[in-house]
Amino acid sequence: YSRLGNYASAKRFYSDNIITQYHVAGHDIDPQDLPGTDSPQAMEASILLARGIDAFFGARKEDAIVDFVAADRLIPNNPLVHYFWGYALVHSSRGPEAVEHFRIAAEYGHGALAKDAGERLQSTQAEAQLQAKHTKGVR
Repeated sequence: YSRLGNYASAKRFYSDNIITQYHVAGHDIDPQDLPGTDSPQAMEASILLARGIDAFFGARKEDAIVDFVAADRLIPNNPLVHYFWGYALVHSSRGPEAVEHFRIAAEYGHGALAKDAGERLQSTQAEAQLQAKHTKGVR
């Protein structure tokens, strides 16, 4: 929609999809954490985020990661993008890579997102340390 210049439809798709999906994850969403819809760049990032979340919940983790990377290029350090990027990495058995994404989400996020990202950051760091120790012990 946004590439066709139909920003009203793009905003409606984005708002309906992103908010519904994020409530499925059990959290209220703070509007400050959304990439936004106030510019073509922000709208494109918002749509990529929504599509990535849809791919994530559809068990297409690698497709989701591609969309989160693209959204981050448009709107760097968005906490919601990094939260789901980290979440997708963890569920793709790439937990150590997720640490930085949860850190960004915790640092820049608000409310429940920041709290949950902080908790996921701690557990992901602990898991990465255990994996590192196990890898050293195997050698």
